[in-house]
Amino acid sequence: MKALIHNQSMGTLKLDESAPLPTTNNGEHLIKVDAAAITTGELLWPRPAELNESVPGVEAAGTVVTALSTSQFKPGDQVYFRTQYPRAGSAREYSIGLESEMAIRPSNVSAEEAAAVPVSALTAWQALLTKIDLNSLLDGQNGSQPNRRLRVFINGASGGVGLFLTQLAHLAGCQVVGTSTNEKLVREMGADEVINYKSTSITEWRKSHDARFDLILDLVGGHSLDEAWHLADEHGTVLTFVPPADMQWKFDLDRPAGISETVSGKFFLMQTNGKHLQQITRLIEDGRLRPTVDSVHRMDDYRQAFDRAFSGRAVGKVVLQVRAGVS
Repeated sequence: MKALIHNQSMGTLKLDESAPLPTTNNGEHLIKVDAAAITTGELLWPRPAELNESVPGVEAAGTVVTALSTSQFKPGDQVYFRTQYPRAGSAREYSIGLESEMAIRPSNVSAEEAAAVPVSALTAWQALLTKIDLNSLLDGQNGSQPNRRLRVFINGASGGVGLFLTQLAHLAGCQVVGTSTNEKLVREMGADEVINYKSTSITEWRKSHDARFDLILDLVGGHSLDEAWHLADEHGTVLTFVPPADMQWKFDLDRPAGISETVSGKFFLMQTNGKHLQQITRLIEDGRLRPTVDSVHRMDDYRQAFDRAFSGRAVGKVVLQVRAGVS
């Protein structure tokens, strides 16, 4: 089969056209991959030495080929999933999916759109669950606090995660402010206000707005995250999704000077969860949530795909089309 192979120690990426098919065991499902999405920075994630060579693309949409008789998924089911790192990803013609991480993919979107969902939507869903009862959205109810609109600030609102955060927070009845140069799209997704960070910094915006937020969600990091801390209200929460540059994980963030001790800050890492993903499927099929694909590339054009994904300019997800002609 065709498979992209990433060599961690050498920092290389190549297309192998005669890679061996994956073998299944312990209840694993063999999946024929239709499309796989690229997650920003995934080639920089550290793996143990025995996994020096592996396949990228930790989220995908495909069709079940083999499954145990006890599995809820059967051959022919069209699924999508997020593979728990550092297991091999799905930038290959056949991959492996676990029952606990898969869900039936939405029937009203393409395979490429479905592949763009798992990482971003699960990250957004689980982050917002720290403050919001999102399960009530499935019953068409307002998921935010009934006595006051929860205030959410999204730093980097037009990326893959940011667009799902914006949509879900809006659906939950929150007041949403985000940073982006793509104001039209972010407003369409539900933001009440969009800050164009190229013309107005967070600090400048804060000086002219008497606004404090219950939840700060950061997808940018660096100095921009330092600025965003100052928008947190008393007892607010700051969550960043940006890993440290040295990849030394530190889940409790250092609070900048001048920030109330009632404000907590954490590095947020999503977990694979098929049940959460199935809830997201329902919202997409109901037309209340939609994925955003920046661009679709053939497997042979993988270099352009990764360049685009890592450029910082992608709006939504960059997707590899593994099998052409699949709806």
